[in-house]
Amino acid sequence: MIIGNPLEILYKTVEVIKEGKNGKVLLVVSLADDKKKAKRFFVKKERALKTAEIYERLKDIKSPNLPKIYHTLEFEGKFFIVEEFINGRTLADYLEHNNGLNEKQSAQVLRQLCECLKIIHAQKIIHRDIKPSNVILTEDNVVKLIDFSISRIEKENKTNDTDFLGTQGFAAPEQFGFKQTDSRTDIYSLGVTIQRLLGENYNGYLKKILAKCTEIDPDNRYQSVDEILADMNKKYFSYKIKKAAIKLTEICATIFFIVTGVQKFLEVPAPKIESKPAVVEVNPVDKKFEKVKPRENPVKVEWAEIKIPEPENYTSSEQPTLKISEINTLPNDETVTDPRLNQICTLTLNGKTYSLDDSEIPSEIWQAWEIEGDTVYLPQNFSVSFNLENKNSAPLNVSIKANLKGLQTSEKVFPATIAAGTSKTFEIPIGGLACDHGNFEVEIWLTENDDEPLYGFWNNENFNNHGTIIIYLSDYNKWRTQKKI
Repeated sequence: MIIGNPLEILYKTVEVIKEGKNGKVLLVVSLADDKKKAKRFFVKKERALKTAEIYERLKDIKSPNLPKIYHTLEFEGKFFIVEEFINGRTLADYLEHNNGLNEKQSAQVLRQLCECLKIIHAQKIIHRDIKPSNVILTEDNVVKLIDFSISRIEKENKTNDTDFLGTQGFAAPEQFGFKQTDSRTDIYSLGVTIQRLLGENYNGYLKKILAKCTEIDPDNRYQSVDEILADMNKKYFSYKIKKAAIKLTEICATIFFIVTGVQKFLEVPAPKIESKPAVVEVNPVDKKFEKVKPRENPVKVEWAEIKIPEPENYTSSEQPTLKISEINTLPNDETVTDPRLNQICTLTLNGKTYSLDDSEIPSEIWQAWEIEGDTVYLPQNFSVSFNLENKNSAPLNVSIKANLKGLQTSEKVFPATIAAGTSKTFEIPIGGLACDHGNFEVEIWLTENDDEPLYGFWNNENFNNHGTIIIYLSDYNKWRTQKKI
C-alpha cells in the first residue's frame, strides 16, 4: 500500500521556491536520476482542485512558449502538477536590474506571447494574470508564460466571473466584476506588461498598438491576438520603409553635393552684372526674412527634384520654366485616409493660384526676380495657401506647422478650430525668402490636438500627416544667362 503522495516516490524536494494562498511551488529532482551525475530538475506545484481542468488541457498542448507538463495528480482534495524547470530570468528581473528591454527585444516578447495566447485561447483558457513575474525569458530568448493558478475556462452566456482575481495594475477592469473575462482580458494585461518593459517615455511604432491593447472598454481593444500580430507587421513595415527612405535621401544628397561641387569647379565664371534688373512693384507684406549673403552651395536641396544643367548660353526663345510639385513621405499603399478631411494645397504668386501638378509658371512671373550670384530672392507677395474642409459632424482642432527652407529657414505654426461642415484657408507667407539656384521648399505637418497626426488627401493623393511643396527653376543656368543679356 502506498502511503502519502505518490509523486513523492518519483521526485525529491530540493527547495521551496514559493509558498502562498494558491499553494506551494517546489524545486524537485527526479529520484530515477539520483545515481546519475547529471540530475534533472522539475517544478512541482500544489494547486486548488478546481484548476484541474485547466492543467489537463495544458498537458495536451505542445508549445515552445509554455512549460511542458509531465504529471498531474488529484490527491486528498488537492491537485498536483510536475512541469518543466525553466532556466531563465523573469521580465520582473529585467525591470529591476536592467530597467526593462529595448524596442526590438520587447517586440520579440510581444510576438511570442501572442503566439502562446493564440493557442491557449483556442482551448478557451484565459490566463488572467499576465505580468512581468509570470513571464520567463530563457537564455535562448524563448518566452515562457507560467502560473495558471487563477486561470479560468471561458463559459458562454455568463455576464461576469465567479471569482474576482488579478494583480492590481495589470488586471483588466472586467476582472473586478464588470464583465466576464475573455481573451481580450489577457490582451489588456499583455499591453500593460510590454508598456512597463519599454518605459513611460517610449514613442516608437509599438506605442499605438499598446494603447489599443489597454483600452478600458474591451470592445475598443484588439479582439484577438491575431489582430495584434497583423498590426505589428503593418506598422513595422511602414517604419522600416521610412527609415530606409531617410537613409537613401542622405546618401543621394551626399552624391548631389559631390556632383555640384565638381560642376562649380568646372563652371566658367559668369560676366559681372553692371546693374540690377527692375523689380515688379507689389504691395509688400511684413518681411519675414533678412537678406543673406550669396552662398556657393545650398544648405539643403531636394535631390530628387534638381536637374543639373549644362553651363552654356541660350537664346531668349528658349524659355526656362519655374515649376512646383509635391512629394509624399510614404508610398500610397502604405498610407491611410481620414474621411473627415479634404485638403487642397496651392501656391499663390502675384495674386494667381497654381495647383501642385508640376505646373509651369509663366516667365513674366519670375523674370523680374532679384538675383545675386547664385542667390535668388523671392518677391514679397508670394504665399502658400492651404485649405482644410471639415467633413465631420463635429469640430476639429487642427494645427499646421510649416517649415520654410531656402538659404534661410523658418518655422510657422497655425492652430485653428474648424467647425463641422466648414472650411478654413491658411496663408503661409514665403515672400523675401532667399533661395539657392532658385530652389526652395515648404514642408507642412498637419496634426489634431497638437499631437495626433491627421491622415487624408493631398491634391487627391493619399498622404500621412506630412507633405512637401518643392518649387524650383528648371535649367537654372539658362534662366541666369537670359537675365544677364
